Amino acid sequence: MKIKNTLINLTLSCFASVVAYGQGTLYFNGLSRPSDGATIVASDSWRAVGFRTGTNEGGYVLNSIQLLMSSPISSAGLLSVTFHSGAGSPGANLATLTGAEPTLAGTYNYSSAGLYMPPMTVFWVVLTTDAPASVGYHQWSIPQDLPGPEYDTIDGWLGGAFLGSVNGVSWSAERPNPFQFAVGATAVPEPSAIALLSGGVIAMLMSHRRNKRKNIGK
Repeated sequence: MKIKNTLINLTLSCFASVVAYGQGTLYFNGLSRPSDGATIVASDSWRAVGFRTGTNEGGYVLNSIQLLMSSPISSAGLLSVTFHSGAGSPGANLATLTGAEPTLAGTYNYSSAGLYMPPMTVFWVVLTTDAPASVGYHQWSIPQDLPGPEYDTIDGWLGGAFLGSVNGVSWSAERPNPFQFAVGATAVPEPSAIALLSGGVIAMLMSHRRNKRKNIGK
């Protein structure tokens, strides 16, 4: 049983490593609406947006966070994009996402290899920089206020709050308009499917071991 559980965990780990570098499915997409301005991102103007993962029993592996950014203003500091857990506001920092520094208006991708997200769980994307807004700042785009949903979602994913902070510790509601971002992820096979796959791995290992013993006995 211990070997089987180890192989199941190894199978899941390998699955996560393989899918982490792909684009994945956009389970959560807030990029389709036309932009109408932006919110400031600086060391004294932190921004956070929350979302809740869907109902897939096996959970999800994060592929990428896509941010729609407007052109930076003046000497904007280096942008920091982090990924947090937390119910009502950002809590534990789970990962620092890597990606290109925004220099022009456009969509930028940020990722962290193999980050697992359980189903029906709230996460946060947090942006800040290493320079105050008085020196320069980045701009996270916001959409026009149009009828209809602010985000396109599938598989039971839901949007969350849009928060601001001056220090990344105390958070408050920032604005009614959402920040424009998307979440690309890959659904992890349900436990029964992982167990079936691991069972196949076990069978192959046992067959290899038997063949090896036969060859040694010759």
